[in-house]
Amino acid sequence: MPRLDANDVACHVYTFKEGLLSRVAHDLLLRVERLDVQVDEESGRVEASFEAASLQVVCAMKAGHRDERALSERDRREIQRNLARDVLRVERHPTIRYVAGSVRLDDAQVRGQLMLCGKSKDVTGSLRSTDGRIRAVFELDQRDFGIRPFSAMLGALKIKAQVRVEIDVAANALVSP
Repeated sequence: MPRLDANDVACHVYTFKEGLLSRVAHDLLLRVERLDVQVDEESGRVEASFEAASLQVVCAMKAGHRDERALSERDRREIQRNLARDVLRVERHPTIRYVAGSVRLDDAQVRGQLMLCGKSKDVTGSLRSTDGRIRAVFELDQRDFGIRPFSAMLGALKIKAQVRVEIDVAANALVSP
């Protein structure tokens, strides 16, 4: 049973801005730094855990492209603090878990149970394999997990409730040596 970590699996979260002051805000690319994924090759069962406090700001996004210079180090720290304290409440909910009973590439979808901020919900994502890599993409609504999307300045600046989660792994990493 292959056991993978952040050296083998990339997990990125994309957030999107909205509101009257959205022009001064940023869409964000975040990365989970600490995770553990176990795959049962025979059944296709996947169990994954993600350390909520390890979600880090990579950079801002502009028109779908990375904008590495848009955020100062102070901006990153403030976003990290808000994310951990107010959005994910990592002291109360340190671990995010995902379990899929059977993942099959020929299905083009992955279905499983996501436990986030103490709430559990069935989620479905797209699944595809290209160029020796497997990518799962989930569109999630933070409110489904009791998360109040971040807002500031009396709601004139806020993050959309919908986020996109992308998980990417080399196909050969899923096979035991």
